[in-house]
Amino acid sequence: MPVASIIVRPDIVHMPFALHTVVDDPDLGIHVLERAVSALEPRFAELVPKGALTLKMRGTKLETAAHATKVGKRKAKERDANEVPREPIAVTLQGTFEIALAPTQSYWDRSHEIARLRALADRVVAAGKGDNATFTSSFGLIEARVQNPEAHRAALVEKWGARRRQLATEAKSADAILAAETCKPPGLVTEKVISLEEVELALPVECGPPDRASTPASTTTRPL
Repeated sequence: MPVASIIVRPDIVHMPFALHTVVDDPDLGIHVLERAVSALEPRFAELVPKGALTLKMRGTKLETAAHATKVGKRKAKERDANEVPREPIAVTLQGTFEIALAPTQSYWDRSHEIARLRALADRVVAAGKGDNATFTSSFGLIEARVQNPEAHRAALVEKWGARRRQLATEAKSADAILAAETCKPPGLVTEKVISLEEVELALPVECGPPDRASTPASTTTRPL
């Protein structure tokens, strides 16, 4: 369980998204969504400082569509009359827009930036519901996070050590207890988003009594 934590200011915003289309040719579906992503990236980049936005594609999913959508039906109509009909395929691409936050940005600057991103995302989603839409989209929660939590490991380890030393000075038997404890190597630094201005980083360390099997048994000599 986490035994040491610190509060830091987030330095990056994560904005996950997914684009979806249904066609009778999966490769065509990839092309449709690739063009859509290429068109969306500069639109979101215009809302943030120059060079702050990075696009990271995460996954591709191809599934047989249970029911052809308007996109699938339209593509089916465009097929050559002699072409053998194929089952509609649902194509989904997942990605994340990452926006770097400058240390000099105030709370209000960050709030306005996220509000602009959310407004554009809502417009993109609404456009996907139109009659001429070639894809639909969805956007996840926009969160301010820490780009490299592991960079704070040294500070967390130091705080953990200070806590153990404090326990040793507060309890008479603490020295013996702490000396007898066996701690596993710390795990990866965990991250908990609190607000636009605060992220809690914690160091998971499991400590407990030593394994009895590895501890030599004490012997007592009794008088005969």
